[in-house]
Amino acid sequence: MATRTLAKYLIEVTLIDERFIGIPSSKVAATAHFLSRQLLDKGPWTRAHAFYSGYFESELLQPAAMLIEQLMQPRKHGAIFEKYGDRRFLRASQYVHEWFRSYRPESLLQPTAGDRKPAAAGRTALPAGAEVPIF
Repeated sequence: MATRTLAKYLIEVTLIDERFIGIPSSKVAATAHFLSRQLLDKGPWTRAHAFYSGYFESELLQPAAMLIEQLMQPRKHGAIFEKYGDRRFLRASQYVHEWFRSYRPESLLQPTAGDRKPAAAGRTALPAGAEVPIF
């Protein structure tokens, strides 16, 4: 399963939930990426993730909880669930459904010890050894 495909499914699910209307799209995208990494067991949300997304893990837990709540009710997003159940979308919706049947969804919301609160100015420091890409 690709992180990107799973994140696209999660983002699309947020489109039918009115609670996400006031949340910036960048935060929705970061939340989807965060949950995708958790669901696929691709490691913790690192300082590099926080730097490039602009959001610390602790800032993503509340929208992640809302998204998990929505994902636990696939009938509410039936058309999206069916769409992402197709082979061309790597059966992302079925993967999430099976994951929720096998594991406890609240385990996705356990913050890691490496999470840091944002600095007062709202900026994060570049992780040690990381280079800023030049476009």
